[in-house]
Amino acid sequence: MKKGRGEAMSGPKRLVGLIVCALMLLMGNALADSDNAAGGFAVQDGTVIYLAVSTDGTESLYSIPSAGGEMTLLDQADALGQLVNTAQGVYYLRNQGTPEIVHADGWTLAEFEQGQGVSGLCYYDSALYCLVDGCLTRVGLDGMQEPLSDLRMDEFVLKGEEVLYTSAEDRKGYEEDGQIKEAGRLYRLNMASGAQELMLDAGVEDLKLMGDYLYFHNLDDAYLGQEESEDYISGRLYRLRLSDGALSAVNCDVDLDYFPTDSGLVLRTPWDISRCSLSGGDVKQLLATDQPVNLAVSSGDALVYMQNERILLRAPLNGSQVEMLGRILDEQPEEAVEEAEAGDSAGQADGEYIFPNSDKERLERAQVEALDPELLPYARNEIYARHGYEFQNEKYAEYFAGKSWYRPGGFSKSDLNSIEWYNMDLIAAVEETYSQDQGETPQTADYIFPDSNKYKLTREEIEQVDSDLWPYARNEIYARHGYVFNNEKYARYFMKKSWYKPGGFSESSLSSVEWYNMELIQQMENELAG
Repeated sequence: MKKGRGEAMSGPKRLVGLIVCALMLLMGNALADSDNAAGGFAVQDGTVIYLAVSTDGTESLYSIPSAGGEMTLLDQADALGQLVNTAQGVYYLRNQGTPEIVHADGWTLAEFEQGQGVSGLCYYDSALYCLVDGCLTRVGLDGMQEPLSDLRMDEFVLKGEEVLYTSAEDRKGYEEDGQIKEAGRLYRLNMASGAQELMLDAGVEDLKLMGDYLYFHNLDDAYLGQEESEDYISGRLYRLRLSDGALSAVNCDVDLDYFPTDSGLVLRTPWDISRCSLSGGDVKQLLATDQPVNLAVSSGDALVYMQNERILLRAPLNGSQVEMLGRILDEQPEEAVEEAEAGDSAGQADGEYIFPNSDKERLERAQVEALDPELLPYARNEIYARHGYEFQNEKYAEYFAGKSWYRPGGFSKSDLNSIEWYNMDLIAAVEETYSQDQGETPQTADYIFPDSNKYKLTREEIEQVDSDLWPYARNEIYARHGYVFNNEKYARYFMKKSWYKPGGFSESSLSSVEWYNMELIQQMENELAG
């Protein structure tokens, strides 16, 4: 990486308007380092997980049971995030013209002036702290705002009576292939005495504290080969021992984000989520993924939001099985659903539909459970049939051919709305419940070829399955091992399978039988296409 030192701005201004005894009351004399929770995209509060993500250009706050389940939309705004867990529950930053600190229950704790920039929300010693136009401010859980300094900071962490911060007024500049980036030098400020010192003459960013160590990305050093794989300037992960100033690079190849925890460093890399020791090394992969993700650590788990599939995963830091907690469905517009008038189309005759409004209204589970179990697959496929799906399965083809409204042809999955996807998922879940009650397990009821991981398939066996399902049967083998699909049609298909647990995929875990079956199915697909 090429580095060009930019012109240094003037040094930090003196601390003004601070009274020593008042600050000691505000900050405390001996505060626990662990009480230094910085805001992230997600936190777990008891039995509920809250997460703030961007969906279709809108910032949205959701809640979901910590055991998994349906996502509930709580709030939307132009800018929303930096969730922190406190003694009073979860707070977050919200900006819809005016910056606010808002409780997850929906009420506003503190409001700032329009146009002010508020960032860096964290919880420390029973109070919230943030930067207001770059200046450190304390916000009590009673909503009282207390400016603490007129020094302008980019980032900060709190430790006892000290603030460790990067200066917004004393930055170093870097250049890489025409790109220019600035990052603040690292300073230490004693809040009791007002004394400050330069700790590191380097461009520093992404401050995080763990015990006596301050972790950060150091732009004076770059990951080897980083410029070949990334299109932005990124510093190597370092740590500074605060007791004696010892500085060392963390032993890891590359990271895009990191979280120091009691279990070690949790790293987000271009290819996975992993855990290593606090000094680097001894790496254990938690989840393999090369797609964009959001990462947070809460309650001993890595919470991972897969942006392409819009699903939330939990990857325990002890390396146990990754769990899929929930998925964000497309938001539906609020509009009145009109009752269909009798005779307005040939398809509305009594008895023509199993669920006449399954394209307009979300079904209740009780409605679905009240249906004869044998009709459930027909109710689910009825949603596809509405859009002209041409069934290869003979029983469905005959059934829907008898419906006056059925017009086969022109089917496209993109025509299905979020209500229809929800209803298909619900019906499939009830079907699965019935199959388990009858002694079937998801491992047999939900597979196209239940034993394709154990023995070699024959052409005759594959030909007995509808050829439209062959690509799914081939990818089913990958899905067994936790492959995370970027292709939307496969992602949606396998997310409905109770046995599918995305994450941790490695091709090395596939057996020779599985490779044989995938190659045979692929060969038959190619022959059919040719």
